[in-house]
Amino acid sequence: MEVEGDVEYELMSVIVHVGRGAIQGHYISCTKVENSWFLFDDDRIQMISSKDLSSLIGSRSKSGACAYILMY
Repeated sequence: MEVEGDVEYELMSVIVHVGRGAIQGHYISCTKVENSWFLFDDDRIQMISSKDLSSLIGSRSKSGACAYILMY
């Protein structure tokens, strides 16, 4: 949770780009439902840990995954 002045922000969803460049790739979504994170990838939905989510938000991983849009 981020705090700026008197306002609190809580990350609720992340759009992630998976791919090696701007011309190719795939988008997935990670969304918080109550206190759990879920990864949505086409017709596949799976629960993920906060650690897994953090690895997607950080710098581009070996798979080419990188956070594209953060929603608070």
